[in-house]
Amino acid sequence: VYPNPFNPSLNIDLLIHDPGQLLFEVYDLKGRIIKKKEYNYDGDGNYSILWQPAKISSGIYFIVLTFNNRYTETKKVSFLK
Repeated sequence: VYPNPFNPSLNIDLLIHDPGQLLFEVYDLKGRIIKKKEYNYDGDGNYSILWQPAKISSGIYFIVLTFNNRYTETKKVSFLK
């Protein structure tokens, strides 16, 4: 996840080994969901997600990536205006 802190966009690089579905979620500090999107991947490779948030305040957010409902990773990021 880079850059961090970020403005105006955030890149998330992924290395996918198996076909499947990735759930991308963003939460604020109060636990409210800010963004939710699903991605489908056909197989092995390097992928990237670009998040360009609109209408959010400066602050700390949590990026939650869940692959095939089995593997979850959470990253803390800071958005600066």
